[in-house]
Amino acid sequence: MSLKWRGVFLAAALGGAAAALGCADNLAEINSNQLQSQQKQIDDLQHQIDSLKQQQNKFYALSSQMAPGGCDHGVMHDATQRGNDKLAARDYEAAIDYFEDAASACPNDAGAEFNLARAYEAEGERDQASAHYKRAERLGVGPQAGVGEQARAALSRIEAGR
Repeated sequence: MSLKWRGVFLAAALGGAAAALGCADNLAEINSNQLQSQQKQIDDLQHQIDSLKQQQNKFYALSSQMAPGGCDHGVMHDATQRGNDKLAARDYEAAIDYFEDAASACPNDAGAEFNLARAYEAEGERDQASAHYKRAERLGVGPQAGVGEQARAALSRIEAGR
């Protein structure tokens, strides 16, 4: 092959390589822009999460300033969540401890009593479970009526020996 044709082929190859690099540069720029956009979305979401956490902490701080005989919703919420985790893990003694904390934080809450009863029932302590289901049933009026109904159903189940 002559030197002239080699030069033409070399020029064509270089031109193709330059076009490919230009294409790659465009793709890299598009990817970079998408990554920046996604990072901004992540940052915005993290800011929203942080704001919600601050609001939750303010709510818990206000709810813990309760009157005697009132309810500390923050303690109840946290204890209930941990109790549910322990109940799901079949660690019934720990679940009972957390649900007792929740019931102590909100002594007139039907849900707290109901959860405590569930943990006792899961542990096989039917007498304790019945006592707490009965208390949940008594407290389960008005906005907590649904819990009262669940407690009645649980009592019926226990009395039937199921």
